[in-house]
Amino acid sequence: METHVTKGVAMIDRIVEDFNFEGMSSSATMRNIVACHHEYLDGSGYPARLKGDQIPIEARIVTVADIFDALTCLRPYKKAWSVENALQELQRMVTAGQLDSRCVNALASNIASAQAIIDNYRDLEAQESTTS
Repeated sequence: METHVTKGVAMIDRIVEDFNFEGMSSSATMRNIVACHHEYLDGSGYPARLKGDQIPIEARIVTVADIFDALTCLRPYKKAWSVENALQELQRMVTAGQLDSRCVNALASNIASAQAIIDNYRDLEAQESTTS
């Protein structure tokens, strides 16, 4: 599971090199997101166990979105959490020093939009299982 980060970074690096995107700021942003989206502010994440300001803001944003998505989506091993419960978990992770409170607050402030995305883009299988 944890190897997807290093493999993803290698893919980004290869694409950037092959298409000569080195000078594009979006290339660095994309690499930061892939490299750091599982890092937590307290250093408990992976793969580099970065802490605090070592984690770029774009990765902090995607980390919150990734966790929220994982919690609110149906998975073979778990049921989808409610938006309310997912936000409570994100807030718990803020309190534990793992997530950036600004990113979680931004999501919470736009929760109606997040709910609309969940409703509009829920996997067909997930929709069928909730109606059965």
